[in-house]
Amino acid sequence: ENGEWEKAAEMRRKMRKKDVRKEVGFSWIDVVDTEGSLTMQGFSTGDKSHPKSDEIYRMVDILGLEMSLERKVAV
Repeated sequence: ENGEWEKAAEMRRKMRKKDVRKEVGFSWIDVVDTEGSLTMQGFSTGDKSHPKSDEIYRMVDILGLEMSLERKVAV
């Protein structure tokens, strides 16, 4: 396992040396507006500009916990 971490660290060093940059992740989520209409909203990693970003991130946290619990139950 230590060897894998060393390989990953070496790869990151090589990427920094060549100035390789990771692309920003971008996702889409369906959001219900105040009239009950469903709209698709896009956001990037760490984006907090959406007026409902706090609610969106809370829901993402809840979904992550539920998925984690499902994995534990399935095992």
